Amino acid sequence: MDVTKGKNHGLNEGVILQFIVTSYVGIVEWWFKNGMLYPPHVMAEQAGILLEESIVFSKKKILRHNSRKQKMG
Repeated sequence: MDVTKGKNHGLNEGVILQFIVTSYVGIVEWWFKNGMLYPPHVMAEQAGILLEESIVFSKKKILRHNSRKQKMG
């Protein structure tokens, strides 16, 4: 993952990795505990969408925070 440009610019690789791993593990754990109600391909698709949206949202939040911080001096 390139954290030097694009939507991941400025994000720490360790934080990103921890976020992704714990998210996937949590989803799989939930899936097993609830009797695997959905086929694996559905779970994979939904997990991918959720993680992508979370990373985009987090990046936007970080950019807003950094912008405010720069304006304040």
